[in-house]
Amino acid sequence: EAMACYTPVIATGTDGSAEQIIDGVNGLLVPQQSEEAEVIRQYQQALTTFFTQPAEQYQQMQLNSRHSAEQYLLGQVVNRLQDIYQRVVS
Repeated sequence: EAMACYTPVIATGTDGSAEQIIDGVNGLLVPQQSEEAEVIRQYQQALTTFFTQPAEQYQQMQLNSRHSAEQYLLGQVVNRLQDIYQRVVS
């Protein structure tokens, strides 16, 4: 949902996140850690990356985020389902 609103995200590199986020393109992936202090440090570092990059780079990440999320927007999903249903019925 954040990406659909042009917002790059920061997430741990779990299977689900890695499926949707391209590190440095539409968000940032941080390594999944068992130590809480290390997770916090990784997120702080990712936030610093967001805040210190040139505005043009962040704006490109925003556009990339939206583009990545478009396939999951309700209208797109409904259209795909309708196509599937029509093929099944035909």
